[in-house]
Amino acid sequence: MLREAAGERFEQIELNVNLMAVGQQVPRYVSAQLGLTAEALGRQGSVVAVTGSTEQMCDQLLARRETFGISYLMVSEEMMEALAPVVERLTGR
Repeated sequence: MLREAAGERFEQIELNVNLMAVGQQVPRYVSAQLGLTAEALGRQGSVVAVTGSTEQMCDQLLARRETFGISYLMVSEEMMEALAPVVERLTGR
């Protein structure tokens, strides 16, 4: 829908997502307030979750970039270390 609405300008738009799950980790507020787990979010195919091995998380993010155009990620401080190997592997891709 966004791609259609933006038309030729779509390539100029940078889409981002705030990840709510990385690996098996979710921020404390997500589990406390919403009762969500990384496993549940991953099982539902949520775009705000990357789960599994480093390679699997890389594959998920690359697929989302291809499918949805998401190229910019945000993550809470408590999940930065869990995402670091993914960032390292995807740098320059």
